Amino acid sequence: VDEATRYKHITFFDMQTPELSKSEDADQQMEVISFLEKVIFNCTFNDKTVHLLGWDCDDEVDPIGKDDDFPSTARVVRRYVDRMWANKGKSSWMRFRLGHNVDVPDLMDKKDLEKEG
Repeated sequence: VDEATRYKHITFFDMQTPELSKSEDADQQMEVISFLEKVIFNCTFNDKTVHLLGWDCDDEVDPIGKDDDFPSTARVVRRYVDRMWANKGKSSWMRFRLGHNVDVPDLMDKKDLEKEG
């Protein structure tokens, strides 16, 4: 099923993580990946159909939903995000696309994300 007919909305998000605490590159990347996974998980409370979509519309990657295994390496996650980077003591920024069927204001509860952060 094509993205445009599967979801009511396809939204691009810019997201900032909490300040990273790990010093090793691989550990920092896992902090960023873990935050992104929490974002997707929190969105599923309000929309069971939400999926993380591949960043490049021409790249044929499977959407990631609540029942799917979340990627555990930065190499794989980079197919779903744009400009993901990590530095100790700084927040990380990334851009990603979500397919969803509820309006954006109802999709995420910011208080839940702050508790998880």
